[in-house]
Amino acid sequence: MPVRAMSFSYCGQLIAIASSEEKFIDISSVDSGDSLYSLPVSWAVDTLAWHPSKYILAYAGDDGGSKSSSSSSRSASGSGDGGSVVDLVFKC
Repeated sequence: MPVRAMSFSYCGQLIAIASSEEKFIDISSVDSGDSLYSLPVSWAVDTLAWHPSKYILAYAGDDGGSKSSSSSSRSASGSGDGGSVVDLVFKC
């Protein structure tokens, strides 16, 4: 699928990728290319970014005009307007 947004973790070992057609963010190992986690989202992700020194991933996108959207993710807190912040547990 075409990549819509991507970001490397602060340690350079992980990459988060959102495609323009899938409803999830794939978090993969840079070295092996293996998918480590798929983070389901309810909208198309336009942008994402890792925290500069922690395994916290922020993402935002278009929720399609819906007034309420939800994200099935671990430790997520979002405002329901197409954005969220997720605290993930990984080790580099």
